[in-house]
Formats: sequence, structure tokens, C-alpha cells
Amino acid sequence: MTRIFEVIVPLLFIVVLTGCSGLQQVSGYELVPVIDRGSDLNSRLEELHATRKLPSSQLKSVLASREREFLDNPSFNNRMNLALLLAAGGSAIQDQARALELLGGIDSMPVSVGEQELVLILKQFLQTQVELSSENDMITAQLAAQEKQIYELKQQLKDLTTIEQNIQQRDKAVEAGDGQ
Repeated sequence: MTRIFEVIVPLLFIVVLTGCSGLQQVSGYELVPVIDRGSDLNSRLEELHATRKLPSSQLKSVLASREREFLDNPSFNNRMNLALLLAAGGSAIQDQARALELLGGIDSMPVSVGEQELVLILKQFLQTQVELSSENDMITAQLAAQEKQIYELKQQLKDLTTIEQNIQQRDKAVEAGDGQ
């Protein structure tokens, strides 16, 4: 009986291992480690969401803190935290051009593919925003210049109307004087 166990147990062990390896080869799937994807991104976005609700004075304080952290250690995380804050942190501290500049510095850093994609998307978005803002500023300046020109033309029209009325009154006075 023990002789049977000595032969059967190793044989069963080999069959089980062979069977499992055969299934793994047939499936064609590669084993992928389980990763908590986006936890850094989620925490960054949650922090950004909470920060955006702060009053201007506290936003400026948070910005100063992020800038100090970045200057002390210009790592990917500190750069991203500062760039996100500048990009979407609220109107009191928003500086999309500077955020875009910070993201440009990541090109030479060793980052993961996912982080590269995130940076690329943010850069494209911010580049579009900066271009639209610049275009908006140009259109606003043109509008102000046109409004000034309209005001000046209205003033000239008013002056010409006054001159014409004065001429007409003078002509009436001359005609009234000739009729006497």
C-alpha cells in the first residue's frame, strides 16, 4: 500500500502541474500584477477639488506651499501638484501658461507610460487654453479699440450736428435780418 502511495502521489503531483501549465499555455493570457491604478491621480484630483473651494487668501497660501515644495524637491509629484494647482486651482491663482511650462519640464524626467499620457493630455489642453486666452485678449483689445473709435465718431457726429445747427440758426437769423 505504501508502495502505491509512493508511486501515485508523485504521479498525481506531476499530472496536476502539467495540467495547469497546459491550461496556462492554451489560454494565451499573460499574468498581470494587480495595481491600484490611478490612486495618485485620484488623490491629486480630490485634493485639487477640496483646494478649489478655499477662499483666495488660503488658495494663495496653498500655492506658496506648493511652490516651496517644488523648489525644495522638483520631483514629478511636486511638479504635477503645482502644475495642477496653477492650471485649475481657481481664478485667484490660475496661471495656465506657467502650468504648461512646468509640464514641459517633465519631458526629461523618468516617468511611467501612464504619467506620460496624463502629461501629454494636460499639455494639449493647456496649450489650447493658453492659445484661446491669447486670442480672447486680442479680440478684447480690438473690441476696446473699436468702441473707442465708435465713441470718437459719435463725438465728431455730435460736433458736426452742432455746427450744422449753428449754421442753420445763423442762416435763419440772416434771412430774418434781410427781411426787415
